[in-house]
Amino acid sequence: MFGAVDPTASTERAQFYEREQKRSVQLAVVNEVARRAASILDMDQLLQEVITAVQQGFNYHNVLLAMLDETASELEVQAIAGGFEDLIPPDYRQAVGMGMIGWTAETGQPLLANDVRREPHYILGFLEEPLTKSELCVPLKLTGQVIGVLDVQDTRLNVFDETDLMTMVTLADQLAVAIERGRLYQEIQRRLEELTFLSRVGRTVTSSLDLEQILTTIMAETALTLGAEIGSILLLDEESGELVFEAAVGPRAEGMKGLRLSLGQGIAGWVAQEGQPLLVLNVREDPRFYPDIDEVTGFVTKSILSVPLKVKGKVIGVIEALNKAEGDFSQADVALLSSMAQTAAIAIENAQLFAETQRRFEEMTALYDVSLDVTARLEMPELLKSIVERAVTLLRADAGSIYLYDSEREELRMVIGYDYTEKYIGITLKPGEGIAGKVFQTGDPLIVDDYRAWEGRAAVFEADQPFTAVLEVPLKWQERVIGVLVITADVQRRTFNQDDVWLATLFAHQAAVAIENAHL
Repeated sequence: MFGAVDPTASTERAQFYEREQKRSVQLAVVNEVARRAASILDMDQLLQEVITAVQQGFNYHNVLLAMLDETASELEVQAIAGGFEDLIPPDYRQAVGMGMIGWTAETGQPLLANDVRREPHYILGFLEEPLTKSELCVPLKLTGQVIGVLDVQDTRLNVFDETDLMTMVTLADQLAVAIERGRLYQEIQRRLEELTFLSRVGRTVTSSLDLEQILTTIMAETALTLGAEIGSILLLDEESGELVFEAAVGPRAEGMKGLRLSLGQGIAGWVAQEGQPLLVLNVREDPRFYPDIDEVTGFVTKSILSVPLKVKGKVIGVIEALNKAEGDFSQADVALLSSMAQTAAIAIENAQLFAETQRRFEEMTALYDVSLDVTARLEMPELLKSIVERAVTLLRADAGSIYLYDSEREELRMVIGYDYTEKYIGITLKPGEGIAGKVFQTGDPLIVDDYRAWEGRAAVFEADQPFTAVLEVPLKWQERVIGVLVITADVQRRTFNQDDVWLATLFAHQAAVAIENAHL
């Protein structure tokens, strides 16, 4: 005799099957959205296609994306699909902190309400009557900062569950990366358009966009025209606030390249600080003269004509002529060099913009390639190593690695090594130990110019101390640190700065997305 069928067990099996079916459909939609996001660089097209795909794929009543306008502290709807498309006013905005999407933007936390009547943060917003019954809002974040909100609404009660929430969070993270990639693309396009125009207009100013060639040519012309023994150009390093000798022509001029002056230091420092030309016929009688440069190069400076390089009223450097071969520098020379400085500043600005555009284009291309790898779902070790290699190459570094946190053992383990760090794969650090442990513990990036002199060195590297300049950034997923990305370089060749932190953080975010995708 057969036993009676347990209705509770049958119901649970049916519910489990239904959940699995829903999860399967949702993962298919997530993959499709990721594929579209990786293949579209036009921002408007990207946002609308992705939002439409989400609305249709999940059969939600309405889906919209609102992007944060930080200056106005408002959210502006950028894309909408579904039943409320015809109800929203053009360019609709909602204040940060107002309504469910405003609360999510303000707090950076998801918000799910299966009965909006019981949700204190709910407002009608652009709707004139209470059509919405259930609503789900998730933040879009990039490097920990909210950039927008993905909002899903339905006219039925109790539509959403934890599966919807987890899926929307995953989609929001992927969409945030795609949006940043689209922004980078737009910025590159804008810069390229500007440079195309500047190149056409500036052909009478310069025939090259190579900064070193421009500087050398300018200095050769300066020395020749003014009859000076040496001509030099110093450019302002925005990060350090120092003037750097970038180009020089004449006897012993090579020894000047790379030397630095503080603002206000020496004749050039005074000119950069004051923004005024200066003619000194006898440097030994002027207290502003800085003799250390002569001591380094072996050149004997007698007189200096120094003029600021300005772009739109801002000093970007200084151009100098030293020791007139015949006679003394005159006010006519001051006027001539000042005119040349205007031309030089324009040419230098063009070259710097072009170099920046090239660098941004390389960054955007590398990030785009990484996003394609993430979408293609390569094997995890291969994908993570690809991310590290691209980051090292783009940052002009030498080696890199990734640590992942093992919560059971409460330790960080190096799982990926590139170049000379490969031999350290498998080593472990405790939270707080070494740079990686400190970055994991604090959740903040860290730059160390010379690891050999850093007091917090990890004992495991004491034997050969392989690192010099080090940049490490956390791998974060939903505000939780899951690992650390490490980039190292020869300190004699380069150190790292905040621009490098920004770029490395974007690679770290891609790695975190890839790791969490692998767990789905």
